[in-house]
Amino acid sequence: MTSYKTKSLLRVLSSPRWCVTVIISACGLGVFYLLDWMWARTLIAQIMTSVFTLTGYQAEYINDQILLPSLTLKISRECTYIDWFLLAVPFVWTNQGFSRNIVNITIFAVCIGVFNLIRIYISTACYFRGVSWFWSHDIVAYIIILPLFVFLVLRWLILQIRNVPFNESR
Repeated sequence: MTSYKTKSLLRVLSSPRWCVTVIISACGLGVFYLLDWMWARTLIAQIMTSVFTLTGYQAEYINDQILLPSLTLKISRECTYIDWFLLAVPFVWTNQGFSRNIVNITIFAVCIGVFNLIRIYISTACYFRGVSWFWSHDIVAYIIILPLFVFLVLRWLILQIRNVPFNESR
């Protein structure tokens, strides 16, 4: 059985579909760095300013920045998580049909967006409680987003392996 799974995995990893998926993923990252995503940065800054204000922080929004007591948060394009979204979308797309894939990608986008807003809030709250920005923001972000990306790639590979017909002559 292991031999079958290994052969199937090798077939998937050597398939044109895998190559195309990886290339599309890399192109998505390239598109991310070509644009400044000001609309997303502004939207996140506005939402987070409202969240901070509602939760008792004194916050003010200016362009893509949030002014808090003793801290100015500049929402960069990396803060939008659009890079991770574009990198992962080809691995969210499966053989489930166009409509189902659009639903999956929409749900994925909403989840990434909500997660990102929660991450920004928690990072800032931890920073105000004395945790360094490196630990409260950077490390936490990568501890969560990298396993998610690995999970999506592995999920995609498993779905592809299930669709590989076994043929002894290959």
